[in-house]
Amino acid sequence: MQFANPALLFGALLFAVPLIIHLLNRRRHRVRRWAAMEFLLRAYQKQRRRLRRENLLLLLLRCLIPILLALAIARPTLHDGAQLPGLEQSTAHHIFVFDASYSMGVDAAGTTPFERSKQLATMMVDGLEGRSGQKVSIVLAGLQPRMPLREDLALSRAKDRIAALGNPTDGANELTPALLQVADLIDETTDSRPRVYLFTDMQVRAFGDDPFAEADPDADPTPTDATAEMFKDTAVDAIRRIQEAGDLTVFDMRGSIGDSHENLQVTGIEIDSPHAIAKAPVGIRARILNRSDETRTVQATLEIDGGQPQRGSAELDAGSEGEIAFQVTFRELGQRRVTVRIDGDDLMTDNIRYRVLPVRERLRVLLVEGSGENEADLREATHVGRILDPTRGEGDSDLAPFALTRVDAVTFLSGRTRLEDFEVVVLCNLPQMTETAARGLEAAVESGTGLLTMLGDGIDVGSYNLHLHRAGDGLSPLLLLEPAGYAPGGDRYFGSEILDPDHPMFADFPEPVFFEIFESLPIYRFVRAEMAPPAERSEDAADRAATDEVVVAVRDPGRSPLVTTRRFGLGKSVVLTSTISRRFDRWNGLDFEVTAFPWLHRMSHWLATPTLDSFNVEVGSTLTALTKSRPYELAVVLPERAGSAKVPIGEDAEPRLGGRFALPPFARTDYAGFYEFEMLRDVGGAAERDALTFAVNPSVDEGDLRYYTHAAARDRLGFERIVTDLPADGEAAIQAGFTDLGQLFLWFTLAALVAEASLARFVSRRRA
Repeated sequence: MQFANPALLFGALLFAVPLIIHLLNRRRHRVRRWAAMEFLLRAYQKQRRRLRRENLLLLLLRCLIPILLALAIARPTLHDGAQLPGLEQSTAHHIFVFDASYSMGVDAAGTTPFERSKQLATMMVDGLEGRSGQKVSIVLAGLQPRMPLREDLALSRAKDRIAALGNPTDGANELTPALLQVADLIDETTDSRPRVYLFTDMQVRAFGDDPFAEADPDADPTPTDATAEMFKDTAVDAIRRIQEAGDLTVFDMRGSIGDSHENLQVTGIEIDSPHAIAKAPVGIRARILNRSDETRTVQATLEIDGGQPQRGSAELDAGSEGEIAFQVTFRELGQRRVTVRIDGDDLMTDNIRYRVLPVRERLRVLLVEGSGENEADLREATHVGRILDPTRGEGDSDLAPFALTRVDAVTFLSGRTRLEDFEVVVLCNLPQMTETAARGLEAAVESGTGLLTMLGDGIDVGSYNLHLHRAGDGLSPLLLLEPAGYAPGGDRYFGSEILDPDHPMFADFPEPVFFEIFESLPIYRFVRAEMAPPAERSEDAADRAATDEVVVAVRDPGRSPLVTTRRFGLGKSVVLTSTISRRFDRWNGLDFEVTAFPWLHRMSHWLATPTLDSFNVEVGSTLTALTKSRPYELAVVLPERAGSAKVPIGEDAEPRLGGRFALPPFARTDYAGFYEFEMLRDVGGAAERDALTFAVNPSVDEGDLRYYTHAAARDRLGFERIVTDLPADGEAAIQAGFTDLGQLFLWFTLAALVAEASLARFVSRRRA
């Protein structure tokens, strides 16, 4: 039991007044004998016990009246153990915690749970008006927890901060960091048992992994950092800490939403071709997921740069994912904004998906010729060029997506070629490697250029190890040894084994027979190599080594690597230890057209794709990219959901290798949509206005709208008080969960007064 006005309890001491009067009335009188009184005395003695009981009852009633009156004025409140404790204390700290995650934007009843949370919290602050010493703190649990207000006595400021909270974010973190922040705040404050109010929709994802759920049989039984996971604070730990030192009440803001909610969402935008080439038709597919219990017909709309929309439809079974296909031809180069919308449901955020699609005229490929052949048709660069572009530069962009440039070894090794101007660089049996060329390659690959190194006869193994391998820290994941194998063109040869048939470089192999053909092609000679031992790698090299992969191995006793990949910065590197050639003494049969064309085409597309798609990211990601010249006067234009404001960037771009510059990181991506980096760039001594666009989308997993029941939340999360029926006004919200006994004690006081008056009158009449 608690009291709104505990100081008034001292009024209960007035019970001593009737007691003192009673004691004073018992003072002794002088005894005088009187004969006539003897008869009266004997009659009185017969009724003495009854009179004493009546007097004692009157005394008790008269003492009880001031006690009950003091209790009524002090307004006691009774905590029932299942709801909110009393808030009428003269001094209290109120902490409002708002779940601002993705699912709080469901509009199932004409308003979202987040809007209802703000309305209810505002009414609760209004209910605190007129009470002195009421402190308010506000915690917003979005992608990152924020505290817009901390221990503020100004209730008007608290209402202003609640109104300014905006909309829930289009992504979600767990509530655990925000709840831990609240627990830390309670530990730091000197207030006695602060009152914490959590406004949430009870989505399962918001509270992290279910502590009582069965283990996933497909999950990795050995986590990468079991010790860290073991000591990581969970939502249950945070809730326990809060309830030990304060009073936590959960307001379930779901409204009419049940334990789950049907949802349709756009989960992806994909293109049929690895790259979008100008004036070449390309298929765009919108993936749609039906998270409902019934078959739904979905209407989708595709827009390119806000132009004329295309429409399509599909019928999706319950719980299934389908695709709606569109055909598009891009006429303009550069970044194109692609938007897919579906018919609206209660959660509008995932009914729209965005993608930035770079449109190129062609993919620029640099072929570095290392062969000393006089006849052009026998040079490796010539042969690889004809595989990539059979039309020899005369075909349309849809038939010839690669624009080829050839340079000789001297030009390349001297560093006179701007490697950053190309999407892919192919080293065709280059005899040696120099420091200048290697540094240029590293800068280009780190910025997103792909590198294919084909090794053949006459190469200087030592220069490759020195400049490209760099003890495991360079572009090549292989430590080269020496050429091995049999005489080219003979009866003795090795085959190969594809270790990763799912690798993107084999994506154009339509049937399993293509894999069989590839593995049966003869490998006469190759450069023996091995992966560098982990002990020889630096810390950076160890990070790169995590992405190293032997995709194809030679079928020799040592299973020597034939095709090996490494990710290096934003780019990729592939090493082929047996060069492709048309010479009569060629080292292998990999030039077989049935497999060479789809394999090298898809490999070149894969190499031209940066390892990190920095222009298509999820909500909460940091935006940054590389530019070819120094940008200045930077600003970011936010999407409509974020307010469409333009945010100036005060930081300068950071210089990188290869003469490129990294845009200052921008982390305010709480909402989905297109973000545009505006800038000026110095091009040829003149200021040129430019812009880079980023597409930000919510995580697909956030569309799984499942909610805890109240019983499950109490059992699994440890909540002690959950308000089921939301109060209609602020006073009711403040009173929710406790009983005010002030009026009850007023009724007790009135009853005691009536009882005392009636008994006194009855006793006086009998005695008369």
